Amino acid sequence: MKVAGRWRELSTRSTNYNAARKVRQKALQAQEAGSLPTDMAKWPIEKAAMLWKEGREKEAEAGSILPRTYISESYLLKSRQAISKPSLSH
Repeated sequence: MKVAGRWRELSTRSTNYNAARKVRQKALQAQEAGSLPTDMAKWPIEKAAMLWKEGREKEAEAGSILPRTYISESYLLKSRQAISKPSLSH
């Protein structure tokens, strides 16, 4: 199956042929619907964090989440980003 323009193998994790066919069929339907993973898994943390933060900010403004939840999640995200940055001291 093609994912992000490249051919990828899909493991059905099944030894049963008919069960594997059903899994493959569902994956193909998901691909047609546009709900398969894209190259987002390869994004740097900063890019993914920015996209996530924008979405959560809209949810906070709409009242879907409490403002303090957004603030605490933003703080945790900053901590996570600080941890993931490579250290230049080595």
